Amino acid sequence: MPVATVILCVRNAATTLDRQLAALQAQDVPDPWELVVVDNGSSDGSRAVADAWVRRIPHLRIVDEAAIGSNRARNRGLREARSGAIAFCDADDEVSPQWLREIVAALKRFDVVGGALDPEPLNGPDAPRTACLQQTELPDAFGWRWAVGANLAVRRNVVDAVGGFDPAFVAGSDDTDFCLRAQYAGFSIGFAPDAVVSYRVRSSPMAIMRQRASYGRGHERLLEKHARLGRVQSTRAQRWKAIGVQTSRVIVHAPEVARRRTRLQYLAAVGFLGGRVAELVTESRIGHRA
Repeated sequence: MPVATVILCVRNAATTLDRQLAALQAQDVPDPWELVVVDNGSSDGSRAVADAWVRRIPHLRIVDEAAIGSNRARNRGLREARSGAIAFCDADDEVSPQWLREIVAALKRFDVVGGALDPEPLNGPDAPRTACLQQTELPDAFGWRWAVGANLAVRRNVVDAVGGFDPAFVAGSDDTDFCLRAQYAGFSIGFAPDAVVSYRVRSSPMAIMRQRASYGRGHERLLEKHARLGRVQSTRAQRWKAIGVQTSRVIVHAPEVARRRTRLQYLAAVGFLGGRVAELVTESRIGHRA
């Protein structure tokens, strides 16, 4: 039985996957552990990159999940995991040599663990640092802590108790929802500062806006779901009002789009706002209850 299972979900990450796999190969864990790579419908050669590592990393398995979505891919990996200690990382980041050892050790103290994300090694000076949470502590949502899926570990019994990750979340708040539900069920969550992952943020304006739009949609979906669960007070009218306030701020700061140092941060805010609006409009069309 492996001491840990690492689940690495991949979708069109051929340009970065090789470096992440090399970083995973360099883990300083003395006992056997396994790596499950989940190919989530890649079309760019990611599968060929992963295949090249099968003989180089012991206990590496590659599985497919055709249904697109980070949580669907994570659940596919969970079905393959053989260890009671399960860690997640992303294909466009790079784990430190001590990452797996430290995050598994933290699972002896907590049921859910988030490690530190370091944006410095993989990003240029103009990258929007606001996109990188979890550098020195876990982020907060509705008064509850949560861990970013790029550096997250859980015990198997937590997964079994809460039913895995919600596939309704495609990207954005997918990890937040899981962590909150785990805490609702009585499980603990903690931070592992020495389980460090070098975290890559989007660098082009369009990529940033697309990512942040998905985060905006996920945020609204999170509010809608956890309001139904009775964990947060949030009606649709309140959410539209909050969007109005955010829109006013975006308009006021519009001149920042012309300033090189703040352009990407501004576009990130615009993308997030657009995603929130799109999700609320979608909810209205299909009759979701806020």
